[in-house]
Amino acid sequence: MATCLLIWELGGGLGHVVPLARIGRALLDRGHAVHVALREPVLAGHLPEVVSVWQSPHVQAATED
Repeated sequence: MATCLLIWELGGGLGHVVPLARIGRALLDRGHAVHVALREPVLAGHLPEVVSVWQSPHVQAATED
């Protein structure tokens, strides 16, 4: 059994979470431990419930006043 870390730090919405969910599910089905780092962990509800979810580091761009 391997430990796998899936990471996506760019972009928002579900466009990146759905493919990660498919990959995570395939890895889990093969007996691997899966961790996922997301920019928006609130979207983790679309991932299999047995993965560990982490907040990926990101820098918010400064806005000009």
